[in-house]
Amino acid sequence: MSEQHADVTLHVSIDDPQALWDRAVQQLRADGVLASGELGDDEIGMIGTREEPDLSGCLRMILDPGTSPDGMTINDSSVEIY
Repeated sequence: MSEQHADVTLHVSIDDPQALWDRAVQQLRADGVLASGELGDDEIGMIGTREEPDLSGCLRMILDPGTSPDGMTINDSSVEIY
């Protein structure tokens, strides 16, 4: 079978930016990126602060699995906020 390509698009509504940020922090901990209780500059650069969340960064942290699942390679991910 030859290699095939696909684009996957999700359209979401963000009802609670702080809850989204909280979930992104949970993902940082689950991925082992955030070992301590406090976010450092690197983590804040990825997802912002709870008061001013980076919605694009939070969505990428939550929805992009990082490691490609078997049988495919994730080439890139992007988020457009409108």
